[in-house]
Amino acid sequence: RQWGTVREDYSEYGAAWEAFTHDESRSRVYRWGEDGLMGISDENQLMCLAFAFWNGNDAILKERLFGLTGNEGNHSEDVKEYYYYLASTPTHSYMKMLYKYPQKAFPYSDLIQENGKRNKLQPEYELADTNIFDKNEYFNIEVEYSKINSDDLFVTISIENKADKIADITILPTLWFRNTWNWGYDNYKPIIKSENNSTIEANHEKLGKYYLHSENDFPQLFTENETNATRLYGLSSNSAYVKDAFHEYIIHDRKNAINPSQTGTKAAFKIKLSIERNQIKVLKLRLSNYKIENPFSDYDFILNTRKSEHDDFYKSLFLEKNLTIGKQLMAGMYWGKQYYEFNVKKWLQGDPNQYNPPSARQKGRNSTWKHIDNHDIISMPDKWEYPWFAAWDSAFHCIAIAKSDIYFAKQQLLMFLSDRYMNDFGQIPAYEWAFGDVNPPVISLGIWETYLIDKKQNNLGDITFLKEAFDKLELNFQWWIHTQTKNNRMIFGGGFLGLDNVACIDRGKPLPERYWLEQVDGTVWMARFALDMVKIALELAQTDDSKIKKAFYFTKIFLTISQEINHLDTGLWSIKTEFYHDKITNFNQNTYFLDHKNIVGLLPLIATDVIEINNPNLEKYLVEVNSLIKNNETFKSYFKNIGNNKYYFSLVPEDKFFKLKSALFSKNEFMGDFGIRSLSYQYLENPYKIELFKEKIEMKYTARKSNTTNFGENSNWRGPVWLPTNYVILQSLIAHAQYFGNNLLEKRKEIIENINKLFIVNNQGYLPIYTDTNLKNKEDFNQIPLFYEFFDPETGKGIGASHQTGWTGLIASLME
Repeated sequence: RQWGTVREDYSEYGAAWEAFTHDESRSRVYRWGEDGLMGISDENQLMCLAFAFWNGNDAILKERLFGLTGNEGNHSEDVKEYYYYLASTPTHSYMKMLYKYPQKAFPYSDLIQENGKRNKLQPEYELADTNIFDKNEYFNIEVEYSKINSDDLFVTISIENKADKIADITILPTLWFRNTWNWGYDNYKPIIKSENNSTIEANHEKLGKYYLHSENDFPQLFTENETNATRLYGLSSNSAYVKDAFHEYIIHDRKNAINPSQTGTKAAFKIKLSIERNQIKVLKLRLSNYKIENPFSDYDFILNTRKSEHDDFYKSLFLEKNLTIGKQLMAGMYWGKQYYEFNVKKWLQGDPNQYNPPSARQKGRNSTWKHIDNHDIISMPDKWEYPWFAAWDSAFHCIAIAKSDIYFAKQQLLMFLSDRYMNDFGQIPAYEWAFGDVNPPVISLGIWETYLIDKKQNNLGDITFLKEAFDKLELNFQWWIHTQTKNNRMIFGGGFLGLDNVACIDRGKPLPERYWLEQVDGTVWMARFALDMVKIALELAQTDDSKIKKAFYFTKIFLTISQEINHLDTGLWSIKTEFYHDKITNFNQNTYFLDHKNIVGLLPLIATDVIEINNPNLEKYLVEVNSLIKNNETFKSYFKNIGNNKYYFSLVPEDKFFKLKSALFSKNEFMGDFGIRSLSYQYLENPYKIELFKEKIEMKYTARKSNTTNFGENSNWRGPVWLPTNYVILQSLIAHAQYFGNNLLEKRKEIIENINKLFIVNNQGYLPIYTDTNLKNKEDFNQIPLFYEFFDPETGKGIGASHQTGWTGLIASLME
């Protein structure tokens, strides 16, 4: 889904959602990418194949998913459709997706109006709440892709009528070229034309010729991928045949909307079917870079082979009990890959053949990131709600992906460290909405875990990958040191740091003059970053002596951060609450603890690991570290020799560890029935209250969406289970268990089993993620999970974006 992104926003004040609306999207050509339904493209998104549907009742041809913008939804932007990624291999040799298409008119207005009436305390009004599925009056539409090779693939469309009566549907398999000719850089225009009644030919100078074959003869429709300027702006269009021609032809029976000469840059087969109750009809296509006399002769063999390969592949990754959910998790990750193009300099200046952007843009959003020139395949958090990269999200994605596609994982991580992304000062762009925001520095964690996975799989670590990453990570580390510390101490800030509204204040907004925020999570992430750099440096030092000094440097930083955060007078540990908290301070050392217990205070647990050092070449490192500790005995609390050449690093000293452990495993605090809560349960009955700068603030535990709008539309951190924080805490228990004992592993296993319960049908016969929704009563829906942004710790109900597989995909790493 391309609309609603910064890339397509050429408004004066950066109102992206309003600058390119869903209503415009069928008529307006995209500048930076394409969207579609159940579709694919080549790696540069020059040619696209996707599907459009019409049930005979809709006011709009269904070419793309519909959802509410941030301003329309009562809980921010929200897709209002039901679709499921069911299968994909890493190479996309086999892919499968399911879309549930209602047979009645799609309730666009109802969804907008009803959500507009609701406040933040009320739930979202979903498509299932409109009762449109109540009589099973919908189609199950499955699309499968099975590759013969990288330039030749079969496409299968299966349409099942779930209703008790016959139903008609029109299907438009649509082939088109992204418009690259209107912007003033290259006026070459490709062409699509009819070859015969069952074949469409597409010709592009960079791709050569491709042929879309249908198993049967069908009418063919042709138009241009050009903006309908007449409809949108009352101006003359570049062509008599425009982007929304198929909508006009199908919905309004405008015969002159399509090109009678059967040429253009957008084409489709028009297939109308009448389907009996519970009947499934199957359509077959083949997209190939050469003409084939009998294109479907080997269809069954290829499809069955690719299915079998897909299943065998995932059997090697998951236990039988986790196989179905594991396949869907990875399908979401791989369908979530997206071609992403964004040249900030061109976006700011405008294109030669287009109107100039407003002058305010030159000093507005992302204006200092002119070096950004992205044109890559990227793992996206969510292709509808979050159709752009977020560097720290992607680092987590790579951990989940590395088990099945180590090459792609390594490529993604190095991409974010490349000169086309990282700026000259070493800052990694956060996300499209604001590249300059500060996200947690977890690329190092992704690099190290990906390296270990690679080493385990291939019995040999990719030292070249590690070295290339280390040099760039060091630059990023120094950016943090020089920009995110205050008062010459190793205590860090950074803003909201990806945990949107986990605090009682908006951590992304400035404080009164001469005050600043000292953040637990910013400090912990940097301690973890330093520890990752120690491990990487020690690995490289086995063949490169120069890295021993680097390992010692980062060890010293880790120990210093640990000492600072635990300092009795100036640290972030509260004796009163026996917990870590963010703190507001100033140059006069006036301090205000934000002393509510949230997941930020548990994150110090993650700055830990056990490192085995048994290479004689590394003795110099141990001598230096022991000398350092001898001169500063405080460091002993954070570095311990536990025997067998193993050394336990931990930001949390023993006495504080037991306090955090108690809170973590307490059902009255953080231990939920479906994972680790993001806010202590104690605030359900006794909300946290504080007065800051003459403002009274109250914070109550809310297991689902937040009940406050103080911090923007995405207010959601008042209790839910969020997988990235759960993942890093669970992984940290492996290291802590080597020092404190295996009982921690038992508790870790219990939490993992609680998380896994989200996707297992319960004793009441439904998936917990569908608690309090109409879906739990619909068997056909209830058997297939969605992968939500976060979850209710008490009931398991899925909350937020329903396809955030990028984050929730981390479950795959816990299921292996």
